[in-house]
Amino acid sequence: MRRVWTAAAIIAAIVLVAASATMNFTFARSMGRTPEEGLILGAVAVGVDILKAVLALQIAEALRDRRWGFALIGTLTFVLFSALSLAAALGFAASNREAVLGEKARGNLRLAALEAQLGALRKKRDALPPHRFAALVDEDLATGQRDARWMASRQCSVINGRTLREFCDGVSRLRSERIASREAARLEQEIVAIEREMDGLRKAGGGIASDPQAHALAQTLGLSEAQVQRGLSALMAIVVEVGSGLGLFLAHNRSSKPTTRPTDSPHPVENEALAASDDSEPTSKPDEPDATAPDNGQRAAVVVRPRKGQLPAPRSDRPSRRRKLNGEIEQSDA
Repeated sequence: MRRVWTAAAIIAAIVLVAASATMNFTFARSMGRTPEEGLILGAVAVGVDILKAVLALQIAEALRDRRWGFALIGTLTFVLFSALSLAAALGFAASNREAVLGEKARGNLRLAALEAQLGALRKKRDALPPHRFAALVDEDLATGQRDARWMASRQCSVINGRTLREFCDGVSRLRSERIASREAARLEQEIVAIEREMDGLRKAGGGIASDPQAHALAQTLGLSEAQVQRGLSALMAIVVEVGSGLGLFLAHNRSSKPTTRPTDSPHPVENEALAASDDSEPTSKPDEPDATAPDNGQRAAVVVRPRKGQLPAPRSDRPSRRRKLNGEIEQSDA
Protein backbone atom coordinates (compact mmCIF):
# COMPACT_ATOMS: atom_id res chain seq x y z
CA MET A 1 0.00 0.00 0.00
CA ARG A 2 2.93 2.32 0.68
CA ARG A 3 4.07 1.98 -2.92
CA VAL A 4 0.61 2.87 -4.20
CA TRP A 5 0.49 6.11 -2.21
CA THR A 6 4.04 6.95 -3.25
CA ALA A 7 3.23 6.39 -6.93
CA ALA A 8 0.09 8.53 -6.60
CA ALA A 9 2.10 11.34 -4.96
CA ILE A 10 4.72 11.23 -7.72
CA ILE A 11 2.06 11.32 -10.44
CA ALA A 12 0.34 14.28 -8.76
CA ALA A 13 3.67 16.12 -8.49
CA ILE A 14 4.42 15.52 -12.18
CA VAL A 15 0.95 16.79 -13.10
CA LEU A 16 1.57 19.97 -11.11
CA VAL A 17 4.95 20.46 -12.76
CA ALA A 18 3.35 20.03 -16.20
CA ALA A 19 0.54 22.47 -15.31
CA SER A 20 2.99 25.06 -14.01
CA ALA A 21 5.21 24.69 -17.07
CA THR A 22 2.20 25.10 -19.38
CA MET A 23 0.99 28.19 -17.54
CA ASN A 24 4.43 29.77 -17.61
CA PHE A 25 4.98 28.86 -21.26
CA THR A 26 1.63 30.36 -22.29
CA PHE A 27 2.20 33.61 -20.44
CA ALA A 28 5.86 33.97 -21.47
CA ARG A 29 5.00 33.31 -25.12
CA SER A 30 2.45 36.12 -25.04
CA MET A 31 5.20 38.55 -23.97
CA GLY A 32 7.20 38.13 -27.18
CA ARG A 33 6.98 40.71 -29.95
CA THR A 34 7.18 38.01 -32.62
CA PRO A 35 6.23 34.31 -32.58
CA GLU A 36 9.91 33.35 -32.50
CA GLU A 37 10.61 35.54 -29.47
CA GLY A 38 7.52 34.15 -27.80
CA LEU A 39 8.77 30.57 -28.29
CA ILE A 40 12.16 31.49 -26.85
CA LEU A 41 10.62 33.04 -23.75
CA GLY A 42 8.28 30.10 -23.38
CA ALA A 43 11.16 27.61 -23.58
CA VAL A 44 13.06 29.55 -20.91
CA ALA A 45 10.00 29.47 -18.64
CA VAL A 46 9.60 25.70 -19.08
CA GLY A 47 13.28 25.05 -18.37
CA VAL A 48 13.19 27.20 -15.24
CA ASP A 49 10.11 25.39 -13.96
CA ILE A 50 11.54 21.90 -14.49
CA LEU A 51 14.91 22.83 -12.99
CA LYS A 52 13.11 24.34 -10.00
CA ALA A 53 11.41 21.01 -9.29
CA VAL A 54 14.70 19.08 -9.55
CA LEU A 55 16.61 21.60 -7.40
CA ALA A 56 14.46 20.79 -4.37
CA LEU A 57 15.67 17.17 -4.46
CA GLN A 58 19.28 18.19 -5.01
CA ILE A 59 19.19 20.65 -2.10
CA ALA A 60 17.77 18.02 0.24
CA GLU A 61 20.48 15.54 -0.79
CA ALA A 62 23.18 18.17 -0.32
CA LEU A 63 21.94 18.93 3.19
CA ARG A 64 22.02 15.23 4.09
CA ASP A 65 25.59 14.97 2.77
CA ARG A 66 26.61 18.20 4.55
CA ARG A 67 27.59 19.93 1.33
CA TRP A 68 26.78 23.36 2.62
CA GLY A 69 28.16 25.32 -0.33
CA PHE A 70 26.05 23.51 -2.88
CA ALA A 71 23.02 23.72 -0.59
CA LEU A 72 23.43 27.49 -0.26
CA ILE A 73 23.86 28.08 -3.99
CA GLY A 74 21.00 25.71 -4.80
CA THR A 75 18.72 27.44 -2.31
CA LEU A 76 19.43 30.87 -3.79
CA THR A 77 18.83 29.52 -7.30
CA PHE A 78 15.63 27.81 -6.18
CA VAL A 79 14.31 31.05 -4.67
CA LEU A 80 15.17 32.98 -7.86
CA PHE A 81 13.55 30.42 -10.14
CA SER A 82 10.50 30.20 -7.87
CA ALA A 83 10.06 33.98 -7.95
CA LEU A 84 10.25 34.04 -11.74
CA SER A 85 7.87 31.11 -12.09
CA LEU A 86 5.44 32.62 -9.59
CA ALA A 87 5.41 35.92 -11.49
CA ALA A 88 4.58 34.11 -14.73
CA ALA A 89 1.89 32.04 -13.03
CA LEU A 90 0.35 35.18 -11.52
CA GLY A 91 0.28 36.83 -14.93
CA PHE A 92 -1.36 33.79 -16.50
CA ALA A 93 -3.98 33.44 -13.76
CA ALA A 94 -4.82 37.14 -13.78
CA SER A 95 -5.09 37.40 -17.57
CA ASN A 96 -7.14 34.23 -17.83
CA ARG A 97 -9.54 35.32 -15.09
CA GLU A 98 -9.88 38.77 -16.59
CA ALA A 99 -10.65 37.33 -20.02
CA VAL A 100 -13.29 34.97 -18.66
CA LEU A 101 -14.89 37.62 -16.47
CA GLY A 102 -14.76 40.16 -19.30
CA GLU A 103 -16.67 37.80 -21.55
CA LYS A 104 -19.27 37.22 -18.85
CA ALA A 105 -19.56 40.95 -18.24
CA ARG A 106 -20.13 41.56 -21.95
CA GLY A 107 -22.79 38.86 -21.91
CA ASN A 108 -24.52 40.55 -18.98
CA LEU A 109 -24.43 43.92 -20.76
CA ARG A 110 -25.87 42.38 -23.89
CA LEU A 111 -28.58 40.70 -21.85
CA ALA A 112 -29.51 43.97 -20.18
CA ALA A 113 -29.72 45.71 -23.57
CA LEU A 114 -31.91 42.94 -24.95
CA GLU A 115 -34.23 43.16 -21.97
CA ALA A 116 -34.67 46.90 -22.56
CA GLN A 117 -35.27 46.34 -26.27
CA LEU A 118 -37.75 43.57 -25.55
CA GLY A 119 -39.72 45.80 -23.21
CA ALA A 120 -39.90 48.56 -25.83
CA LEU A 121 -41.11 46.15 -28.52
CA ARG A 122 -43.81 44.75 -26.27
CA LYS A 123 -45.06 48.22 -25.44
CA LYS A 124 -45.16 49.09 -29.12
CA ARG A 125 -47.07 45.92 -29.92
CA ASP A 126 -49.58 46.52 -27.15
CA ALA A 127 -50.16 50.08 -28.42
CA LEU A 128 -51.38 48.87 -31.82
CA PRO A 129 -55.13 49.09 -32.50
CA PRO A 130 -57.22 45.93 -32.33
CA HIS A 131 -56.64 43.79 -35.37
CA ARG A 132 -57.04 40.33 -36.72
CA PHE A 133 -54.58 38.14 -38.47
CA ALA A 134 -53.32 39.55 -41.73
CA ALA A 135 -54.68 36.62 -43.72
CA LEU A 136 -58.25 37.28 -42.56
CA VAL A 137 -57.96 40.97 -43.32
CA ASP A 138 -56.60 40.29 -46.81
CA GLU A 139 -59.48 37.94 -47.44
CA ASP A 140 -62.02 40.61 -46.50
CA LEU A 141 -60.27 43.12 -48.74
CA ALA A 142 -60.32 40.70 -51.63
CA THR A 143 -64.04 40.20 -51.09
CA GLY A 144 -64.63 43.96 -51.05
CA GLN A 145 -62.71 44.43 -54.27
CA ARG A 146 -65.07 42.02 -55.99
CA ASP A 147 -68.04 44.11 -54.87
CA ALA A 148 -69.82 46.25 -57.48
CA ARG A 149 -69.41 49.33 -55.32
CA TRP A 150 -65.67 48.94 -55.65
CA MET A 151 -65.90 49.32 -59.39
CA ALA A 152 -68.60 52.01 -59.15
CA SER A 153 -66.40 54.14 -56.90
CA ARG A 154 -63.42 53.49 -59.12
CA GLN A 155 -61.58 51.76 -56.28
CA CYS A 156 -62.89 54.32 -53.79
CA SER A 157 -61.37 57.23 -55.65
CA VAL A 158 -64.76 58.79 -56.62
CA ILE A 159 -67.30 58.65 -53.82
CA ASN A 160 -70.83 59.68 -54.72
CA GLY A 161 -73.59 58.96 -52.31
CA ARG A 162 -73.94 57.56 -48.89
CA THR A 163 -73.72 53.94 -49.92
CA LEU A 164 -70.37 54.33 -51.63
CA ARG A 165 -69.07 56.42 -48.73
CA GLU A 166 -69.91 53.70 -46.19
CA PHE A 167 -68.38 51.06 -48.40
CA CYS A 168 -65.14 52.98 -48.87
CA ASP A 169 -64.95 53.71 -45.14
CA GLY A 170 -65.11 49.98 -44.52
CA VAL A 171 -62.32 49.38 -47.05
CA SER A 172 -60.22 52.07 -45.35
CA ARG A 173 -60.70 50.40 -41.97
CA LEU A 174 -59.67 47.08 -43.48
CA ARG A 175 -56.54 48.64 -44.90
CA SER A 176 -55.64 50.16 -41.52
CA GLU A 177 -56.27 46.83 -39.83
CA ARG A 178 -54.04 45.11 -42.36
CA ILE A 179 -51.24 47.58 -41.62
CA ALA A 180 -51.60 47.01 -37.88
CA SER A 181 -51.71 43.26 -38.39
CA ARG A 182 -48.53 43.25 -40.45
CA GLU A 183 -46.79 45.51 -37.94
CA ALA A 184 -47.82 43.21 -35.11
CA ALA A 185 -46.47 40.22 -37.02
CA ARG A 186 -43.14 41.98 -37.58
CA LEU A 187 -42.89 42.98 -33.92
CA GLU A 188 -43.75 39.45 -32.86
CA GLN A 189 -40.91 38.06 -34.97
CA GLU A 190 -38.46 40.48 -33.40
CA ILE A 191 -39.71 39.62 -29.91
CA VAL A 192 -39.31 35.89 -30.54
CA ALA A 193 -35.76 36.38 -31.86
CA ILE A 194 -34.79 38.49 -28.86
CA GLU A 195 -36.27 36.01 -26.41
CA ARG A 196 -34.35 33.18 -28.09
CA GLU A 197 -31.09 35.11 -27.82
CA MET A 198 -31.77 35.94 -24.18
CA ASP A 199 -32.39 32.28 -23.40
CA GLY A 200 -29.03 31.40 -24.92
CA LEU A 201 -27.28 34.07 -22.87
CA ARG A 202 -28.94 32.88 -19.66
CA LYS A 203 -27.88 29.30 -20.34
CA ALA A 204 -24.32 30.54 -20.81
CA GLY A 205 -24.39 32.15 -17.36
CA GLY A 206 -25.85 35.54 -18.16
CA GLY A 207 -28.09 37.33 -15.76
CA ILE A 208 -26.01 36.43 -12.68
CA ALA A 209 -22.86 37.91 -11.21
CA SER A 210 -19.90 37.68 -13.56
CA ASP A 211 -17.86 36.12 -10.73
CA PRO A 212 -20.15 34.46 -8.16
CA GLN A 213 -17.20 33.18 -6.12
CA ALA A 214 -15.63 36.61 -5.75
CA HIS A 215 -19.05 38.16 -5.16
CA ALA A 216 -19.83 35.78 -2.28
CA LEU A 217 -16.37 36.16 -0.71
CA ALA A 218 -16.53 39.95 -1.05
CA GLN A 219 -19.84 40.05 0.80
CA THR A 220 -18.49 37.70 3.49
CA LEU A 221 -15.15 39.46 4.03
CA GLY A 222 -16.38 42.99 3.47
CA LEU A 223 -13.99 43.60 0.56
CA SER A 224 -14.46 44.69 -3.00
CA GLU A 225 -14.81 42.13 -5.77
CA ALA A 226 -11.62 43.40 -7.43
CA GLN A 227 -9.58 42.74 -4.29
CA VAL A 228 -11.03 39.27 -3.89
CA GLN A 229 -10.38 38.45 -7.54
CA ARG A 230 -6.74 39.48 -7.23
CA GLY A 231 -6.41 37.38 -4.10
CA LEU A 232 -7.93 34.33 -5.77
CA SER A 233 -5.63 34.66 -8.76
CA ALA A 234 -2.62 34.92 -6.45
CA LEU A 235 -3.78 31.91 -4.43
CA MET A 236 -4.15 29.77 -7.55
CA ALA A 237 -0.68 30.71 -8.77
CA ILE A 238 0.93 30.07 -5.36
CA VAL A 239 -0.70 26.66 -4.99
CA VAL A 240 0.45 25.54 -8.43
CA GLU A 241 4.00 26.82 -7.94
CA VAL A 242 4.43 25.34 -4.46
CA GLY A 243 3.08 22.02 -5.66
CA SER A 244 5.33 21.97 -8.72
CA GLY A 245 8.41 23.08 -6.78
CA LEU A 246 8.08 20.84 -3.72
CA GLY A 247 5.83 18.04 -4.95
CA LEU A 248 8.64 15.74 -6.09
CA PHE A 249 10.58 16.49 -2.91
CA LEU A 250 7.64 15.47 -0.73
CA ALA A 251 6.91 12.38 -2.81
CA HIS A 252 10.58 11.36 -2.69
CA ASN A 253 10.72 11.66 1.09
CA ARG A 254 7.52 9.65 1.31
CA SER A 255 9.17 6.82 -0.60
CA SER A 256 12.41 6.80 1.43
CA LYS A 257 12.83 3.94 3.85
CA PRO A 258 13.05 4.67 7.59
CA THR A 259 16.45 4.24 9.16
CA THR A 260 16.95 1.38 11.63
CA ARG A 261 17.37 2.26 15.25
CA PRO A 262 20.71 1.19 16.76
CA THR A 263 20.61 -1.16 19.73
CA ASP A 264 21.74 -0.03 23.13
CA SER A 265 23.68 -3.22 23.91
CA PRO A 266 27.44 -3.24 23.27
CA HIS A 267 27.15 -6.78 21.82
CA PRO A 268 24.90 -6.55 18.75
CA VAL A 269 25.86 -10.02 17.51
CA GLU A 270 24.91 -11.63 20.81
CA ASN A 271 21.67 -9.69 20.93
CA GLU A 272 20.67 -11.04 17.54
CA ALA A 273 21.48 -14.59 18.60
CA LEU A 274 19.63 -14.18 21.87
CA ALA A 275 16.62 -12.68 20.11
CA ALA A 276 16.55 -15.68 17.81
CA SER A 277 16.79 -18.09 20.76
CA ASP A 278 13.97 -16.28 22.56
CA ASP A 279 11.58 -16.98 19.71
CA SER A 280 11.73 -20.70 20.35
CA GLU A 281 10.35 -21.77 23.74
CA PRO A 282 12.35 -24.51 25.48
CA THR A 283 10.64 -27.89 25.33
CA SER A 284 12.43 -29.42 28.34
CA LYS A 285 13.45 -28.31 31.75
CA PRO A 286 17.05 -27.31 32.51
CA ASP A 287 19.37 -30.24 33.01
CA GLU A 288 19.90 -31.27 36.63
CA PRO A 289 22.86 -33.25 38.05
CA ASP A 290 22.34 -37.00 38.00
CA ALA A 291 22.25 -38.35 41.59
CA THR A 292 23.23 -41.87 40.44
CA ALA A 293 26.28 -40.74 38.58
CA PRO A 294 29.58 -41.72 40.18
CA ASP A 295 31.24 -39.03 42.17
CA ASN A 296 34.85 -38.85 41.04
CA GLY A 297 35.47 -35.53 42.65
CA GLN A 298 34.31 -33.71 39.57
CA ARG A 299 30.99 -32.20 38.85
CA ALA A 300 29.53 -31.97 35.39
CA ALA A 301 28.85 -28.49 34.18
CA VAL A 302 25.25 -27.49 34.51
CA VAL A 303 23.76 -25.87 31.44
CA VAL A 304 21.20 -23.28 32.36
CA ARG A 305 18.95 -22.20 29.55
CA PRO A 306 17.42 -18.74 29.67
CA ARG A 307 13.75 -18.48 30.19
CA LYS A 308 11.52 -16.90 27.64
CA GLY A 309 11.73 -13.11 27.83
CA GLN A 310 14.98 -13.25 29.90
CA LEU A 311 18.30 -12.29 28.32
CA PRO A 312 21.46 -14.06 29.51
CA ALA A 313 24.53 -12.22 30.60
CA PRO A 314 27.08 -11.16 28.00
CA ARG A 315 29.50 -13.75 26.76
CA SER A 316 32.36 -12.31 28.80
CA ASP A 317 30.41 -12.90 32.05
CA ARG A 318 29.29 -16.47 31.33
CA PRO A 319 32.35 -18.36 32.77
CA SER A 320 32.12 -16.56 36.10
CA ARG A 321 28.40 -17.15 36.21
CA ARG A 322 28.88 -20.86 35.45
CA ARG A 323 31.46 -21.19 38.26
CA LYS A 324 29.08 -19.47 40.65
CA LEU A 325 26.28 -21.84 39.79
CA ASN A 326 28.57 -24.89 40.21
CA GLY A 327 29.64 -23.64 43.65
CA GLU A 328 26.05 -23.28 44.76
CA ILE A 329 25.30 -26.85 43.65
CA GLU A 330 28.26 -28.20 45.61
CA GLN A 331 27.20 -26.37 48.75
CA SER A 332 23.69 -27.79 48.43
CA ASP A 333 25.03 -31.35 48.05
CA ALA A 334 27.27 -30.97 51.08
